[in-house]
Amino acid sequence: RFGISISKGFYIAVGDVDNEIEVSIEMSFVGLSADGKLLFLEAKVEELQDGTTHVFGGITVDIKDDVAKNPIGNQDGMLTFTEMKTLKTDVFVFTPAILARANLHANVGIAGSSGM
Repeated sequence: RFGISISKGFYIAVGDVDNEIEVSIEMSFVGLSADGKLLFLEAKVEELQDGTTHVFGGITVDIKDDVAKNPIGNQDGMLTFTEMKTLKTDVFVFTPAILARANLHANVGIAGSSGM
């Protein structure tokens, strides 16, 4: 949340939730089919059932209004522009996450062999 105070100006409200910023993404690979070659190896990968291969990811940011990390902070739950200018790096705590779920069939062999 954001706010404006007559005495403090613009601020970010922090502390009442664990993560002030959350960004997430989901990708689906419908009908995934890929061929590849590396030196003498060849591979063909196909999804066994359409829509069952997914990648989920995201990042959360927890913003701390902590006197120990911010020399002019006062732990009032409002992080102002003035306080932001004096921040140390650990005031923003970033937590990335990723999860992949694959339902694939892979065929790997020697390039040029009849099995591929």
